[in-house]
Amino acid sequence: MSRRRSKFKLPFFKFKINKKTMLNMMGFIFVGVALILIVSFLNIFQPSQENGRLLERVNGFLIEKFSGLSVFIPLLLLMFSGHFFNTKKLKFIKFH
Repeated sequence: MSRRRSKFKLPFFKFKINKKTMLNMMGFIFVGVALILIVSFLNIFQPSQENGRLLERVNGFLIEKFSGLSVFIPLLLLMFSGHFFNTKKLKFIKFH
């Protein structure tokens, strides 16, 4: 049997990245985006005129596209990002 390839070779770089590492990085990217979206909703509770214009635009875009359900988009992204992490260390479900 041949060995399984578990590394990605990026075309412009001279190093290989492990598949699990790549998936963990994608999970952290989704967590970061979800945190940015959560922070964009803080403008509702404490409006300010001088700071946070980009976050205000992100919040306006979410409310325009998803209306009232836009509050759940960051939560969905957080749940989706959980699938990319290595679950051997985090065993929430134990099989008998």
